Amino acid sequence: MRLNLVQGWQVILADLSLILFVVTLAGLAGTFDEPAPTISAAVADVPTQSLYRPTAGGPDLADWLDGQAIDARARLRITLEHDDTQSVAAFTEAQRLSAVAASRNVAVSVELVRREHPGMTVFARLVYDRPASG
Repeated sequence: MRLNLVQGWQVILADLSLILFVVTLAGLAGTFDEPAPTISAAVADVPTQSLYRPTAGGPDLADWLDGQAIDARARLRITLEHDDTQSVAAFTEAQRLSAVAASRNVAVSVELVRREHPGMTVFARLVYDRPASG
C-alpha cells in the first residue's frame, strides 16, 4: 500500500493562509464603533430552552414564539437593558412584548435593567422556572 505524502508546498500554503487569516482578524479588531450587545450575567440563573433577539430581517417575537415547543414549565423572560435616556422606551417595549406573549398564552416576566453604555438591548428567553402541572 502506498501512502500519499503531503507536498512541502502544500504545508507552506496552508501556513500562509492561516497567517493571512490571523492578520485580517487583527486588522478588524478595532474597526467596530459600538460594543456588541451582551447578555448580562443576571440572566444565567435558570435553564434556558431558547433565546430570542430581535434582528433586522429576522422573525418578530410572535413568529418566534409560534415556532417554539413551549411546555407548561416554561416562562418567557423578557429582558430590556437600557441607559437613562431609554427608560420610557424600554418600558413601552416591555409592555408591547408582554402583550405578544400573552396573546400566545405564554407565561411572561419582564426585567428592566439600567446600564451605563448608551442604547437599549432586548432579548427574551424561554426558561424552565415553573413547576410542572400535575
